[in-house]
Amino acid sequence: MTAIRLRCRRLFVLVLVLGWAMSPPTAIGQSPGGERAGDPAATLFSDAEATRATGQTDDAIGKYQRVMAEYPVSIWAARSALEAARSMVGQGKWAPAMRQMQEVYLGFPGSREAEQALERNTILHRFRLRQGQPVFRYARTAVNGQSLLRRVIDVDMDSGGRVYIATRQSLAVFNESGALVRTEPADEIRGLAMQADAPALFYERGLRKGASALVPISIPDQNRLREADIQAGAVTAGEGMLIADHRTKAIHRVSPSGAYLSRLAPVDAVRMAVGPRGEIAAIERDTRVVHLVAADGKTRPVPAVGAGYLLRGPIDVAFDPLGQLYILERDSVVVFAATGELLSVFAPGAAAGAFRTAVALHVDGAGRLYVYDDDSERLQVFH
Repeated sequence: MTAIRLRCRRLFVLVLVLGWAMSPPTAIGQSPGGERAGDPAATLFSDAEATRATGQTDDAIGKYQRVMAEYPVSIWAARSALEAARSMVGQGKWAPAMRQMQEVYLGFPGSREAEQALERNTILHRFRLRQGQPVFRYARTAVNGQSLLRRVIDVDMDSGGRVYIATRQSLAVFNESGALVRTEPADEIRGLAMQADAPALFYERGLRKGASALVPISIPDQNRLREADIQAGAVTAGEGMLIADHRTKAIHRVSPSGAYLSRLAPVDAVRMAVGPRGEIAAIERDTRVVHLVAADGKTRPVPAVGAGYLLRGPIDVAFDPLGQLYILERDSVVVFAATGELLSVFAPGAAAGAFRTAVALHVDGAGRLYVYDDDSERLQVFH
């Protein structure tokens, strides 16, 4: 084992013991909200964020670290450390990222930021430091949908641990114990995404948030507006929306009010996911190729064949909080680092929690997998 791994093991012994004992996600206490007028730490953090958004990652990390050095007890120092660590992971520098997040966990006990640091270090430990052990283990059945859920298309969660399962004809909500809370009838749901703990449902012609009325969406096509033919949807930072329109065979940006904003990328997508930095993964309808879409609309495919993996027919996609990509196959999950490196191929086979006809995937804040299997009609959790 390398010296780096030995140091990481010593550094995280306390955190990891706590991390693996964590119960399913629960609501976390609120930490200070948005920027406060006149708070210099908040101003510096915003500057670092703006720098990071332009792709100047090293400069952004330097600015995050300045916040940490000049305002070490400010909650903005904790947030800066988390964002610096996430940027480091994107560069493949996972060991210093783990140390950065450990400082948050120890320095800001009881805060939401400390909880996030623990969860994200748990993710890195899973892929980087679990030597000779399975990357994921079956944990429990979150939802038994037998005789209740038919034609499942999407799964998501809110911050309170409630599970939302969208089928073509309904939205079902379950509590942390897997008990049904409520069902809402619907007609031909095409996608589900959480927006500020309220479900945003995408239909063929529009979208609906929470209990609000359906908002129709029109798409410019050949110099005229026409009704959308939505096949998938996702929520972006700042409460923006993405829809995959089948007629134009493209992904478009729309506002929560349904107003058309712009065309993003020429991908006829059937599933989409948005990562923590705004990165987008989309599965193309006919080819089942997974495309990565940048903020400027440029796309690049994830190679279907690589050293150690083969993508046969991707079903769903998801990101974890560190920007790592998870691709669901019928009987396995393939995980890639933010750098593009293959991290794992998880195939439970005949082991506990095995799935053979998976149809939907969700990855929570600690990197736990929620896989809905059509054959067993269960939502299984792996950690």
